Amino acid sequence: MDKSIGDKPGVAILAAKPAISVAICTYQRYDLIEGVLRAVTAQVESFANYEILLIDNTPDPDRSLVEYRRHRATPHMRWVHEPRRGLSCARNRAIAESEAPIIAFLDDDAVPGPGWMAQIIAAFDMFGADALAVGGRVTPVWLGPRPSWLGDGLLQYLSITDLGERPRVLDDREWIVGANMAMRRSVFDNINLFPEHLGRKGSGATLLSNDETALLQQIRDSGGLIGYAPEASCGHLIDPARLSQSWFRRRLAWQAVSDYLEDPAASAVRAGASWEWLTDFLVRLPASQRSYRGLLSEMAEPDMLEHQINAVYNAAICLLNGVELDDFEPAPPTPPAPARKSRKR
Repeated sequence: MDKSIGDKPGVAILAAKPAISVAICTYQRYDLIEGVLRAVTAQVESFANYEILLIDNTPDPDRSLVEYRRHRATPHMRWVHEPRRGLSCARNRAIAESEAPIIAFLDDDAVPGPGWMAQIIAAFDMFGADALAVGGRVTPVWLGPRPSWLGDGLLQYLSITDLGERPRVLDDREWIVGANMAMRRSVFDNINLFPEHLGRKGSGATLLSNDETALLQQIRDSGGLIGYAPEASCGHLIDPARLSQSWFRRRLAWQAVSDYLEDPAASAVRAGASWEWLTDFLVRLPASQRSYRGLLSEMAEPDMLEHQINAVYNAAICLLNGVELDDFEPAPPTPPAPARKSRKR
């Protein structure tokens, strides 16, 4: 089933066309849906002219129908089953279904704060017609203890972002995150949709990404601006399953795959510097760990873990691009030094 479902498909009773569509894409995380729907519908106190597009990406249309009936009383909501697997497919379906000039994307594990929708609308008005995308602050909601080894430099990989207290247009080195981002619907008249070969698919066994950054780069290339609105904030539930060092190593390995798939030529150019990163990390370790073991060992200090997962990323870049030992001169040993800052996306 690939249509809006329910006793009357696509029902969302509004006095006029909505000013904003809130797209929530989910894949079989039905335990989270009630929380995000409750937080969005609570916005009615400050903003009432909206629609909710719940895009259910489960492969099971019967289960989707059962879950729809549990939430059918949610005001302003259309429940849409999208059978093509992948977050980008679900987001593109939301774009096709949207009836508003602004479409705001929330993760199913994001909880928007009070006035979130009104702040998104106000930000587009403030930044002007050239602002084609807006994102807000995303703060962590820890569902388990934050480990001592988890430094602030790694929070970006949990979709946490805080770019300050001041609303502003972002520069080319700064990004908003998909857990809390909005775009003018008209932008998709001139650029491609979310790239469907990138981004998460299914249950998360793979950690492909770059679907958001690839689309945002298209916006920048078209001359559009990206705005940051800190008051349009939301919390992001942090699953304890992500709070392990092995998860971060996986996350960076898949980041290398994502970068390669997005732009193989740029990945190949990066391979030389990646080899230097990798050897620089290994020579900092005790002799017994200057091997594959060094990429898997648990790190007690946040800066060394950050350096390690960047080495994992760069090792993956070397392997994806077929780097061989003869391609580079061996790097001479160097004394221990402070870890470098993490590579930003």
